[in-house]
Amino acid sequence: MKMWTKGIRFQAMAVAGILSFCIVQASAGEERTAPPAYEKTVFGGLSWLARHQSEGGIWKGSGFSERCGLDQCIGQAESADENLALTGVVIQAFQGRGITYKRGPGTFKNCAKETIKFLHDRQEQAGRYPEGSERLLYTHAACALAVFEAYGLTGKSKLIEPMAKGALPHLLAAQHDDR
Repeated sequence: MKMWTKGIRFQAMAVAGILSFCIVQASAGEERTAPPAYEKTVFGGLSWLARHQSEGGIWKGSGFSERCGLDQCIGQAESADENLALTGVVIQAFQGRGITYKRGPGTFKNCAKETIKFLHDRQEQAGRYPEGSERLLYTHAACALAVFEAYGLTGKSKLIEPMAKGALPHLLAAQHDDR
């Protein structure tokens, strides 16, 4: 069993807080302001995620400790495919705060921009993320959801729209007929 350090546990809670706040905002359908302490925690979580993004727009579960500084992270992803799925999930924390490759504070906007470029470059011509993955549906769903969220936040875009249109048929084809 892997042990989590206090810093990792705090960051995991911050990311969970980000996501829960985003769900509250989305379900309410209106813009809300969180208490300052909560905003500070959300900003801290996003800052931690931004610091741990690798060059080229990817988050690497196997490379987190390379970017930690003094408070070393532990834990490894099992494969490069998990890094792709991790990237799809992590960018959604930024998107949940309305941060896209078009808008948001500088560092966060750059994270989103690099990630969208990375997802664009990794998407196969047929629209999948990626061919041959052991966990193809998981990886594809995580990346596709990030692309759909980017499309919803930015509107029609020559970059995002084709990515979303390419990703959707693979999710629909994966559905069971009885559901």
